[in-house]
Amino acid sequence: MLNCVRSHCFTEAMKSQPKLEGLDCHWAYYSGLAVLAVGILFVISSFLALGFTGTFLEEMVQWFYTVSPITFSVKPEILESS
Repeated sequence: MLNCVRSHCFTEAMKSQPKLEGLDCHWAYYSGLAVLAVGILFVISSFLALGFTGTFLEEMVQWFYTVSPITFSVKPEILESS
């Protein structure tokens, strides 16, 4: 019930906001869709090329092994090897 009230209040607040007329047209809408499609294409192509681990988890795994979780400092053995 509270979700419906919140959604209604948010919708009414958004309706009362001023609109930028230059962006309230079809070309702005379709150019936004094109940018979104290019972004989705990049994510899907990287997923197909690298797999799930390479696309989404590789940076997290690298961060986990290079940063100490307690002090958030670089481990000395990482510095010595590079």
